[in-house]
Amino acid sequence: MKGYKYNGKKYRSYRELAEAVGIPPYLLYNRICNSVGKNMTIEEAIQTPIKNASECAAKPITVNGVNYRTQSEAMQAYGIKVGHFYRTLKLCGGDKELAFKQCIGERKT
Repeated sequence: MKGYKYNGKKYRSYRELAEAVGIPPYLLYNRICNSVGKNMTIEEAIQTPIKNASECAAKPITVNGVNYRTQSEAMQAYGIKVGHFYRTLKLCGGDKELAFKQCIGERKT
């Protein structure tokens, strides 16, 4: 099983782990994902204090000319699964606009 281990317990996904330890899932992902440049260990990502509100603040995004309050909201609107989006995002070098175009294009075919 691929997953994450923290304090002797296994978690199926970074989202499950983040919810268990009480930090926003996207923050945990951003801290451990190389595409953002942090590349922390699981322990570092969880134990590093949140520096400021902007680190956890929702960031608006525009996809196909439509403004969404958050990236998650945009993914839901297009029926894009979180894991698929983040894999695509990594392949697109962290370019969210390109990742959305790629995911949306895949759904149309």
